[in-house]
Amino acid sequence: MLESMRIVPRILSLLETLAPAAAAEDSQSEAEEDSEAGHLETLVEGLKDESVASALARTPALRKAVCRLLPALAYGRKDAADALASTVVQLFDSGEDRWCTEQNDPDSVAAACLREVVEGLGSGVGARALGDALERAGFAKKCSLALVKRLPSVSPKFAWSSSGSESTEWTDCATKDERIIVALLKALKGCCASSERCAKTAIKDKAVESAHSLELLLAPSSVCLAAEELVDACVAWPSGSKARSMREASRSARLDHASKKRDRILKRYGLEAPPTQGDKPRKRARAPSVTENVLDNEPDDAGSARCVVCREGFASRPRDALGAYIFSKLAAADVGGADGFQLVEGAAAAAQARPRPPPAVCSSVGAMHCIHANCHRDATRAERSLRSPRAEWDGAALRNSRVLCNSILPVRPPQATDDWASARAAYHAAVERHFGRVAQLGVAAAPASQLAAAASTSSYASPSSRALRSSRFQLAAHDARLLLLRLAHNEPLHQESGGGSRRSNLELCLYLLQMAGHQLQDRDAGGAADAALAQRERRHLDAVVAASLDRAQGSADQRKRAAEAAPHAALLSLFSASNDRWSVQRKRRACARALKRSVDRAKSRAAASAAARSRRGRAGSQGQPSPPNSPQRPSSNAAAPAPAPADVEAATAARAVTYARATLAYVALVDKLQSALATPLVPAATVIAPVEGRTSLFGGDDAGIGRCAAELASFYDAQLRDAEAPQDVLRVMDLDADALDLDAETRSMVFGS
Repeated sequence: MLESMRIVPRILSLLETLAPAAAAEDSQSEAEEDSEAGHLETLVEGLKDESVASALARTPALRKAVCRLLPALAYGRKDAADALASTVVQLFDSGEDRWCTEQNDPDSVAAACLREVVEGLGSGVGARALGDALERAGFAKKCSLALVKRLPSVSPKFAWSSSGSESTEWTDCATKDERIIVALLKALKGCCASSERCAKTAIKDKAVESAHSLELLLAPSSVCLAAEELVDACVAWPSGSKARSMREASRSARLDHASKKRDRILKRYGLEAPPTQGDKPRKRARAPSVTENVLDNEPDDAGSARCVVCREGFASRPRDALGAYIFSKLAAADVGGADGFQLVEGAAAAAQARPRPPPAVCSSVGAMHCIHANCHRDATRAERSLRSPRAEWDGAALRNSRVLCNSILPVRPPQATDDWASARAAYHAAVERHFGRVAQLGVAAAPASQLAAAASTSSYASPSSRALRSSRFQLAAHDARLLLLRLAHNEPLHQESGGGSRRSNLELCLYLLQMAGHQLQDRDAGGAADAALAQRERRHLDAVVAASLDRAQGSADQRKRAAEAAPHAALLSLFSASNDRWSVQRKRRACARALKRSVDRAKSRAAASAAARSRRGRAGSQGQPSPPNSPQRPSSNAAAPAPAPADVEAATAARAVTYARATLAYVALVDKLQSALATPLVPAATVIAPVEGRTSLFGGDDAGIGRCAAELASFYDAQLRDAEAPQDVLRVMDLDADALDLDAETRSMVFGS
């Protein structure tokens, strides 16, 4: 540990020496440019040093910094970019096995760093210059030819195609050489994303054509995803028309094949063929998301979500409930003090000898593929009668583009529809089914009788008031909070369910907020709650927001509770009817208490680790004694030596900084929602047009909701994803650390001052 701590400053000193050169002016002399190329060669050669390679292998953040610095050193200097490209080509020429190596010896670490430099090229500093240099050096051509050579020469034959070789040959090849094929696809993706010349080369040498075949296969998921990213990188350029036409041709062929197969099945059962437009059958897409739905050219349901089965939306079928497939699971940790209830119940909690445990909550992810409740029911019945019956959610996963799902989140119908009463009744029934499925996970909403009793009293001393903690509004709000927190922590959500991008999950978050807001409105005004309960819920959330973000907390315990509830209170402010629901003062307090929460959680994690080590130590010391005169053998249960206090403090501080960056990113996302959405998030009794530049979650404009989710995803990718320190996130919100009201311990652990 101490040895690695001595090595890291040496590398950081090297980076500090080389970094200013990357930002030097283009008007420097020729001698300075030669020196820059020398710096670049020095850094590349330094990667082969045994101590440097060892530190890079154990320090991912430092390795990432080196990989980002190398293209920056070549920015604005053609010679330096050509020199780095030449080094990359030499490594690639040494063999594809060495290009894909993942060992920890110095040469392998240096090779892996160069490979990661190429794979990570995009729109960063120096990326385009290095991408063009790689094309001039012939790397794109060599990589394209290597990919095409490893795959069969004839395109695979799918069910909708009339020619080609058997797709099993492609699948076997992709499975056998998965590691090398993925590395080649990622390298080409990096080149093509940074340079249009590389994209033209990849298209010309048929590498993109091979990648398009791979993305359609039922091959290993890593191969399909890498191939899809390569095609996406080429499609983004103006010269990528050939790649776009390949995708469009495959899509049309799949749609025609599906239409013919459906017509045969309908004819077999004596049913009528689907409606047509002119001489051509109505187009149908493969499991479109809400945003893809509204970008279709069909005029019937423009601006609304549409079903993946019947391709119709609220305009065509206003009485049918429509929802999105989602995958929900019981959250690993319960609510604890995150809902702020302990802040407002006051003496009522202190009077209880054994406080009741907090309610459980669920966390959901999804790819936002919509379906009618009736279409889902009919498809499930049909699949149960097959020769090989499918379970309900196994068949749903196929309709959901092979993304796992176990519930359907209802989409609120437009309030301006002609048959609003029937549409609202269908939506309420879908909400009931959703919470019924969630209850099967162990997340049960409070019964109506308890909520009615809570609505009849304004005192938190009444035991019935605790039912507010598990109301449907709170469960939906917690689901949205956990999803935003997981996005802020940059969790790979697609690995949990097998699909779903950051954009689709942000879209899901907006629909969770929509459902939560619907629970706050009276039934007479188009909502889902009784008037007394809706009013009690709104008073409760205002009290939680004020207690967490407004009041000055006196004791250390009160400050800790306010910090724990700050993220949820920030989200609840979206539903508040107060004019200063998100003032500058509240934003500052939310950030300050989020930082306090990060430090408290880091200290709790350190205490839990120390307790676990203590238990292991006691278990090792209580082993069976050895017989007399027997040789002493080391115990397998012996605990590892306890780390030094200084190392524990350093690890706790590093964990606090990581938590602080992620929690501030969550606050930044809430801040973005405050400016992007029409607040408060409660549906009005009549349709009200939102303020220009804001999106209403209750106007039936699913296209606007999709665009809002896309803007949020772009904001996260551009401003928050690569933020390395809490100060970087504060600057995104136009805040300064000195302006935050922080105690000395929090300021020292997070900012080091």
